[in-house]
Amino acid sequence: MICTKNFYFFVILLISTLGLAYFAQSSFAATPFFANDALTKNGIEWCQENQMLYEILSLEEWLKHHDYSIEARVCAHLYNDPLWNNTGPDRIENLIERSRDFVEAEIQESLRESKTGLLDIKPAELGDTVVYGTTADGLVTVKIVTNEPMKGKPFLIGITFLKNSGFEKKGLLKDVNYDVHLSQNDTEILSIKGEYEQDGSIEYSTKPLPNSNPVDIDINIIGIGNEVPFSEPRDAKVSFHVIPEFETILLVLGLLISFTVITTKTQKFPIRL
Repeated sequence: MICTKNFYFFVILLISTLGLAYFAQSSFAATPFFANDALTKNGIEWCQENQMLYEILSLEEWLKHHDYSIEARVCAHLYNDPLWNNTGPDRIENLIERSRDFVEAEIQESLRESKTGLLDIKPAELGDTVVYGTTADGLVTVKIVTNEPMKGKPFLIGITFLKNSGFEKKGLLKDVNYDVHLSQNDTEILSIKGEYEQDGSIEYSTKPLPNSNPVDIDINIIGIGNEVPFSEPRDAKVSFHVIPEFETILLVLGLLISFTVITTKTQKFPIRL
């Protein structure tokens, strides 16, 4: 009798686990605001209409108010993404595509929860580190999104150029000419010169890293425009230092660290994961 009970319990547990895993890997149900694993145009407009409420409420209150829906979760992501402030004619289309990334993150988190049995009502974390740096003249802000440098895995970096002071409207800075250089221990892992980014945002991926040491990122803005002579800023450099999580912990335990921004032609911004 005991063996029979254990058998039935095992079968029920197996069916429940498989069901949760299937749900986690499946797309969320389609709605007028959500379809094909992304927000629809109506969904983006719904985010716009509810942004003021988001700014008034805390994140937890916001999610609870909207019954923890996938639309509310994705909107919360988009509000904090540079593309949200884009004023270009293709803004809606870009936001729809960007929402697809956040939906995928939610699906992956649901899959993890189905395996552990632990539920998290907050929006999924993308596992990225985000930091901003500004050129010395204050004209351009550069947003960097990276993963943690790990031996044997590619280092991913997203670069977004944003208009700062000196421009009539803030948002994505287009027609940027620039160089990008990544290194570990002074050893080059990626170097591209004379790049032109029409839309203001680009992503790169290196080969698998030889080690997990910090990564130095140097971005030099050659100038703005689709033809010479380029407009300002010209020859403006912003640098970042990406530190692995374990190294940051050791530094915090052993030292009281203060990071200084060098306000010259080059600015250095450490990234702590």
